[in-house]
Amino acid sequence: MLCVGAVVLLSCKLVYAKALQIETYATLIPVNEAELSSDVTAKITAIYYQAGDQFDKGDKLVQFDCTHIEAEISKIKAKLKLAEVTLRSNLKLQQLNGISDIDLAKSQSEYDQIKADLTIWENKQKNCTIYAPYSGEVIALFANNNEVVKADDPVIGIVNNYDLDVQMYLPSKWLNQLKIGSQFQLKLKEVHAHIFTGNITKIIGRIDPASQSMLVIGKLGDSSGYTLFSGMSGVAHFKVDAMENSDDKAKEK
Repeated sequence: MLCVGAVVLLSCKLVYAKALQIETYATLIPVNEAELSSDVTAKITAIYYQAGDQFDKGDKLVQFDCTHIEAEISKIKAKLKLAEVTLRSNLKLQQLNGISDIDLAKSQSEYDQIKADLTIWENKQKNCTIYAPYSGEVIALFANNNEVVKADDPVIGIVNNYDLDVQMYLPSKWLNQLKIGSQFQLKLKEVHAHIFTGNITKIIGRIDPASQSMLVIGKLGDSSGYTLFSGMSGVAHFKVDAMENSDDKAKEK
């Protein structure tokens, strides 16, 4: 039996490939979004960006009053200087057999402990300023200038709307027809006059047993000229093949 065009021979039956368009709800999600905090409990002295302001990677976002940390560092440095002088003196005495090994070990241990303390406090000092980990926009402030915030409490919320993914849930029965690179069209409710084109970049390897759906992540192509935000949503359209055999077509007649 000869099969032509979109018709293939399978198990002595004709199987027809029929184009089918499926659609699913889609949401734009940010690749980078965070609520930033500090590892120190301190008073805020400056908030450089407000909600809606855009910033570049490395910009200062929030500054804390860390005079107590700076004072502690100065005190530890003074102790470290004295411990260093003592250690050097004891090392010279060792060469003259003028000090016991235990006393030398004590001076070495004291120097090492003070140096470790200095490292700890210098790391705390680095947390006196919150820097932008990437370019983006401020979307929320959780504290105000002159307020004292506790360590690890969120201070500022940021998002990068320049790098967005498309999140979709698709029926698992289409898994064999969808792959990395498969194309889709996306129509966003907030952008009525344009249909975006994108491609699947990730297929998450887990199927929800209740809904028989799978999470799929995509990336839009050229979206220049359009301002997109995380949280925008719409409908994504895919084209897949639905298979019909000759018996089914005969029944239809």
